[in-house]
Amino acid sequence: KVYDYLEGQILGGELPVGARLPTEPELSKGFGVSRTVVREAIQKLKAQGLVVSKVGNGSFVASDQMAQIKKAFSHYRQIYANKRAILDYVKLRTIIELECMNIVGRERNPACLRELDAIVDKMKDPQISFEEFEQLDMSFHLTMAANSGNIMFQAILEPLKEFSTRSGLLERQRTVFTERRQPLWEEHRKLLDLIKAGRVEEAQAYFREQMKHTLDTFEAITAPAK
Repeated sequence: KVYDYLEGQILGGELPVGARLPTEPELSKGFGVSRTVVREAIQKLKAQGLVVSKVGNGSFVASDQMAQIKKAFSHYRQIYANKRAILDYVKLRTIIELECMNIVGRERNPACLRELDAIVDKMKDPQISFEEFEQLDMSFHLTMAANSGNIMFQAILEPLKEFSTRSGLLERQRTVFTERRQPLWEEHRKLLDLIKAGRVEEAQAYFREQMKHTLDTFEAITAPAK
């Protein structure tokens, strides 16, 4: 109901371009739902190109330009049954994220780094659910994209969660989450620490290793049965 309400407000013009959305606590209290539900609603609006987040300032109704770009990339939702398309998407994502790391690591904007720190700190919670962890993981990567200054990067990375779901990776990650939660948190912590230290090339090399593992995993779960 949070999503339906905000979508209606935006499309109906009650929330015009540039308007700031109510905060997570406000929406959570107003609708009587958890912040996780609110974050998922906002993430869905972002995927549609209706909302954009600004570090330290919250979420805002997106410009028409952002919405048009997101719409142009919406066809990605129709290609995930194609193995080659998925592999191509992961490779494209890798190229984009490497450049995002380059920009964020060289600029080291304090507000951006604080937001990334907060995300990684939440990932450390031993009681965190798989769904909450996945949401934070996506937020981590989208936050870097949002701070790259390139709205095309954001538009391309938005389908990330749907890719994971349709490719089978998400379900595989769910089955091993209990044993992989700590290592996954450590990977994000190490990556962020390298970025914060300005050791961009090391961060990029480390991320390449992670993405190679992702590709290897995808190859394994899609390989024909012997």
